[in-house]
Amino acid sequence: MAERRQKELEGEVETLKERLEASQRAWSAMRKELAQEKSQRTAEVDRDRLSMAAEQQARSFKDCLATMLSDGVVIVEPYEEQIRHRVEATIISLHQRTAVSTGQLPLRYPGRGQVRS
Repeated sequence: MAERRQKELEGEVETLKERLEASQRAWSAMRKELAQEKSQRTAEVDRDRLSMAAEQQARSFKDCLATMLSDGVVIVEPYEEQIRHRVEATIISLHQRTAVSTGQLPLRYPGRGQVRS
């Protein structure tokens, strides 16, 4: 009888060991999954932060360009299209003044009908 009880206890101990090992494996897998999720979220936050910083730098750059391109007559808003048009107009004007001062005839931009020296 004592021998039988001993075997039952050994069986229970073995079952408990197996359960403990299974629980430890599950716990380890869960910790690994949580670490991966944390890493992914951290990467997402970093990407968002970098994206926001890049957008802010682009806005600041456009603001600066618009301010430099504006004068007492023309006010350039910090939008890409307005900045591009003002730069083109400034270049065309510069080419025209250069052509007049050097006596060269102005040329036309291909397909645009705009004057170029």
